[in-house]
Amino acid sequence: MNPKNEVTFKSHWWSVNLPADWRAVEDNECVTLSGGQFSGAVQISAARKETGFITDEDLNEFAAERLSEKISLSKANINATAFTGLYAERIKNGIFWREWWLRSGSVMLYVTYNIEEKSREAEKFLVDEIIGSLSPNG
Repeated sequence: MNPKNEVTFKSHWWSVNLPADWRAVEDNECVTLSGGQFSGAVQISAARKETGFITDEDLNEFAAERLSEKISLSKANINATAFTGLYAERIKNGIFWREWWLRSGSVMLYVTYNIEEKSREAEKFLVDEIIGSLSPNG
């Protein structure tokens, strides 16, 4: 993304850069990012640990609640220097899902993206850029 053609969305614990024609809609559960010609949706939920830092063990525990044993987790390969974590891809009922469990200090993000399987490569680069721009607030 060109910095001149992007906007920054700031939630309470994290922020992300978006293309200028995108929007972020926040509700009690998550923030939904969408816009432009984009047919998929990125959703981000956040939690904060009251004492101590989020660990890899914490991420594995949260991921295990969402995934079956058939789906393998990988180290998240994102450009963000502030967040690290786990990543998985799967196809369910013709829908391609990407999921991230990310941590930075006491903040954990659960990020999902889904799109029809046949269109999955079309938006991959843009989604990677968005996820790579995540940063903690404060």
